[in-house]
Amino acid sequence: MHSVTQMTNPLYEPIPALREPRTINIQEIKQRLGVSEKMVYRMLNDEQIPAIKAGRKWLISRISYERWEANIGSTSPTPEPPALPR
Repeated sequence: MHSVTQMTNPLYEPIPALREPRTINIQEIKQRLGVSEKMVYRMLNDEQIPAIKAGRKWLISRISYERWEANIGSTSPTPEPPALPR
């Protein structure tokens, strides 16, 4: 039984169930990246996308993938070498 404090305090609200699955599939990655299915598999085989291969199936954590996706292209460009004095 919940106390009156728990029922009136919003901090005691139950946590809603996860709405998204914990893994992401090849089709969703393909759509999000705008590449072919073949390219997604190539990226998985080249270990560009974080995943685990279990037999013939790829297991791709949604959280790991989304972190990876957020960092695509975020590497700083190579700085220009300093100009030589004349």
